[in-house]
Amino acid sequence: MARLTILTAKELQAVYGLPQFTDEERDIYFELNPIEKQVMEELRTYVAKIYFILQLGYFKAKKQFFVFDLQTVVEDVRYLLRRYFPHVAEVPNSVISKPTRLAQQDEILKLLDYQFCSQEWKQKLQQQAQYFVTIYTKPVYIFKELANFLEHHRVILPGYTFMQEVVIGKAMTLEQQRLEKAVQDGIPENKRKLLDDILTAEESLYQLRAR
Repeated sequence: MARLTILTAKELQAVYGLPQFTDEERDIYFELNPIEKQVMEELRTYVAKIYFILQLGYFKAKKQFFVFDLQTVVEDVRYLLRRYFPHVAEVPNSVISKPTRLAQQDEILKLLDYQFCSQEWKQKLQQQAQYFVTIYTKPVYIFKELANFLEHHRVILPGYTFMQEVVIGKAMTLEQQRLEKAVQDGIPENKRKLLDDILTAEESLYQLRAR
């Protein structure tokens, strides 16, 4: 079965892609308030400090976490060196350990009052999807409503494949089955047989005309 298409490539990048900041956007998203700066300064290495500011800025922009190395975001790193660490010439191109990265993410969630999409929230998301499929026929509208729902409650949007297959795809399939059953149950047996006979007769007539 073909996978449900919800977002275009451009829309997918806008929601889930690593941010591509301009200098003006760097001024905004890499700004640290006093509490954020204190958390950053408590980290031991410059790599960890820079990675924390990057994770924090990217999360502020996209409400998503990313795995990246510093070479991938070299322009952002250079900006941070100029702004926060002018005495540091360069930092090694490395990725912090997974435990450190996850610990930073937990700290960022506390700072910004967000949470991961737990199993409980995934169930709520499925319930919302089941409601929205009764309103919208296009998956992209359902996706946007669900994203707004989670953002309102300060919950991180799950990955695209999960939204495609487990949430929206499942909800649309269940709704289709519900509608088919409603049609079947709503037509009495004698009328359904009559309708089948009419459709069969019309198909036969079409075949005769086509000859």
